[in-house]
Amino acid sequence: MRKGLFFAGTEIGVFVSFNDGTSWRPLQNNLPASSIRDLVIHGDDLVVATHGRAFWILDDIAPLRELNDNTTDQNAHLFTPAHAIRVRRSENHDSPLPPDTPVGTNPPAGAIFDYFLKSPAAATDLITLEIRDHRGNVVRKYSSADKEPEPAAAPPEFPKFWLPKFQPLSSAPGMHRFVWDLRSTPPAALHNEYSMAAIIGSGTVTEPQGPLALPGEYEVVLTTGGQTYKAALTVEMDPRVKVSREELAQQLDLEQKIDAALTEATDTAKSVATLREKLKALRTSLSAKPDAKSILDTVAALEKRAQSIQGNAEAQWPATPGGLIGEDATLAALSIAVGSADSAPTATASAAFAESTKHLNDLLAQWSMVQKDFAALRQRLSD
Repeated sequence: MRKGLFFAGTEIGVFVSFNDGTSWRPLQNNLPASSIRDLVIHGDDLVVATHGRAFWILDDIAPLRELNDNTTDQNAHLFTPAHAIRVRRSENHDSPLPPDTPVGTNPPAGAIFDYFLKSPAAATDLITLEIRDHRGNVVRKYSSADKEPEPAAAPPEFPKFWLPKFQPLSSAPGMHRFVWDLRSTPPAALHNEYSMAAIIGSGTVTEPQGPLALPGEYEVVLTTGGQTYKAALTVEMDPRVKVSREELAQQLDLEQKIDAALTEATDTAKSVATLREKLKALRTSLSAKPDAKSILDTVAALEKRAQSIQGNAEAQWPATPGGLIGEDATLAALSIAVGSADSAPTATASAAFAESTKHLNDLLAQWSMVQKDFAALRQRLSD
């Protein structure tokens, strides 16, 4: 609560006062001119009942409670965010309503951050937003230089206007609102796919996603112009979920291990593909030399080993791609499965990860030997 903060509903709209009603400012946003019949504050939201135009809700009035004369005099300001509820994004598996159906928009699933910039950031000045856990570890980091993520490998099986709109961290002057989905950075994967939970214009994400953050205390750090601004964030458990924090911690631990292995498999597969291109170019350059047969035989043997490690990207069911490509797909599917519900990991999931890790480590050992043999080949060519 904030002393002196008042809201008023009139025959033409909603107004706000920061000085006990001495002066008032309109608070319309996207609310049409309407007769306001009732007004209530529910938690951190302002709920308005109109005459003839249904309900209007202003999500998260925390910035209004913190706003004062000194706020806009600073170069920047990070408002203390309202408590976030660890609610999963909507997973609407039913046929969506037509786009022209007049329905309200639900608040975003995640933590809402509001910040103010007095002037535009310099071209060389990156604005960053970090979310850190109670140990100081960075859970997620955003930057004004972030680029729109690459689309999934397969085109979506729905209209493109269902895809979410990319909204980078803004460096323009004025007030800004940014939403963290309570997830850590998504792991690297060779093949991403769109979730079947497609929702028009919002949240149709690519999978696998990063794990959901645990309930608890976090620190939000905004950096701009060489200055840092900090605020505390509390993430509360979804009251509908009856799972202990210890079980969620076990789930997070397995998800992080899976994502680390998935990223390693992805990075290594890309390195193997690069080496195969080098071997292909080397074979082409040496094929015209009559005295290069023994070296060409070595190149061919390395190519065969590298291909086996990489796997077959063109394999179609019931055939399996094998190699790193196969393990990458297995780990990606396992990441999606383990993070699909709020529960401790099953014995089956843990066993599947152990088996996949065993295969991955064997492939990484083979890759290490191929790298050594390729280095020896380059030395031989140099000599």
